[in-house]
Amino acid sequence: MTDGRPAVALTTSEPAAAAEIARSLLDAGLAACVQVVPQIQSFYVWEGAVQNDAESLILIKTDLALRDRLVQHIKAVHSYDVPELLFLNVEDGLPEYLEWMKQVLQIS
Repeated sequence: MTDGRPAVALTTSEPAAAAEIARSLLDAGLAACVQVVPQIQSFYVWEGAVQNDAESLILIKTDLALRDRLVQHIKAVHSYDVPELLFLNVEDGLPEYLEWMKQVLQIS
């Protein structure tokens, strides 16, 4: 482990699967908090064609020390061939919230 490098990871999913993915991340200890934005419209290029799908956005409050485990977890539970998974470094935040994250995630 590290002394904590908080991050927000982003993924999307089919709306019906979002809550199950969120719960699995918490159960696995990979997230301190997961928020699901239930209805977004995603436009992207896949296999040479523009796609347009209804999805849910999943915001994962985590730590970069858990990155590899989180990547493997998302690949295992996600239905997409190539799920979106982006990590955004948290440069600053409410100190009490960041400390709470460390405690929940057991980051030393």
